[in-house]
Amino acid sequence: MKRKRSSEEFKARVAAEAIKGQKTAAELASEYDAHVSQINTSKKQALEALPEVFGRDEAREEAQREAERDRLYQQIGKLQVEVDWLTKDRTSRLTVAEKCRCIEPSHRRLSIARQCALLGLHGRAIAIAGAWAQARATIFQTGSSPPF
Repeated sequence: MKRKRSSEEFKARVAAEAIKGQKTAAELASEYDAHVSQINTSKKQALEALPEVFGRDEAREEAQREAERDRLYQQIGKLQVEVDWLTKDRTSRLTVAEKCRCIEPSHRRLSIARQCALLGLHGRAIAIAGAWAQARATIFQTGSSPPF
């Protein structure tokens, strides 16, 4: 005699009936032509799986947050490499005066001090760069010719 294979839908339907508790396992066995142990096993599996059903959204959201975090860390790493490359390779060939001319005093996101740090200007060069940037801003605002 061949074994009878039950579909997942059938097992779910029987398990739901067993969980309701309106009929005994023996009554369900005769109604669905299944063995009592199969009904009890399906009921047990369904009850064990219920927490996963309600927790899927949280697990999915956590996986999405983790993927987003990983993506952002990759982007941060990439940007850090680019900044390092720019500050070491490109600006090392510039003179202090050329670096000072690179400063944008009206930049909305980078202060003059941060621009100096990125360009590798330190100590007295920062004061020179700040003065240069202020003079440049004044020149552009007033339209006068540069004093130097």
